[in-house]
Amino acid sequence: MLAMYLTPSALSKLTKEKQEMMVSWYREDLHQPDSINQEIHRWKVKNQPQKALASTAKETLDDIMEYYPNIRCILSIYLTLPVTTCSCERSFSALRQLKTWLRSSMGNERLSGLAMMHVHRNRALDPEKVLRRWDASGHRRIALAFDKK
Repeated sequence: MLAMYLTPSALSKLTKEKQEMMVSWYREDLHQPDSINQEIHRWKVKNQPQKALASTAKETLDDIMEYYPNIRCILSIYLTLPVTTCSCERSFSALRQLKTWLRSSMGNERLSGLAMMHVHRNRALDPEKVLRRWDASGHRRIALAFDKK
């Protein structure tokens, strides 16, 4: 969470205490941990509020140059960590409900599809569009669903 203070729009809120906590937290992951304090100082000087500043970590990572490898590393780690574990727990819960002993021989593609349908059940599906996609796959039984006799 401390890495968000490296975005140019929040850089003015980065205090010495927060900087020290951030440096100690990410020290093992940095390319050059001894130069991180000087790099943050240069980063602050470069991003003085004379222009429109990037407000998100993603924008900052896109704009950052190779002159700031430690800041780039911290922002990359920050962007790859999930905010919560709810989505992971929800998918495991869905798999636990779907993959029962009766369905133990189900293939990966079908299991993934069922899990996605279970997790995102609030999405509206067009049944005719689904049938047309199956019809294009060459299954004869599905093709009969469109016969209008």
